[in-house]
Amino acid sequence: MNYELMIVLEPNFSEEESQAKIEEIKKLIVGAGGEVVKEDAWGKRVLAYPINKLKEGVYHLLNFKLAPSEVGGLEKRLNLEDNVLRLLIVR
Repeated sequence: MNYELMIVLEPNFSEEESQAKIEEIKKLIVGAGGEVVKEDAWGKRVLAYPINKLKEGVYHLLNFKLAPSEVGGLEKRLNLEDNVLRLLIVR
């Protein structure tokens, strides 16, 4: 199935650190038997409301293919990451 992952990282990440975190997430997807189709870095943007007293976040959008049974595990793993402010996976 095709999925879309919108992820918001902490704003204190440098460009290199942010890209390294996205590469780590892509490895998680591939490791679960998926395939990353498209990656789009939106960069630093103002949040609609403060999260953990932060007013900005680094946005990334990933389109990927993954078995439906693996998506729950991926979402749980990403929710445990300290540097991830918010994420949303949509089919």
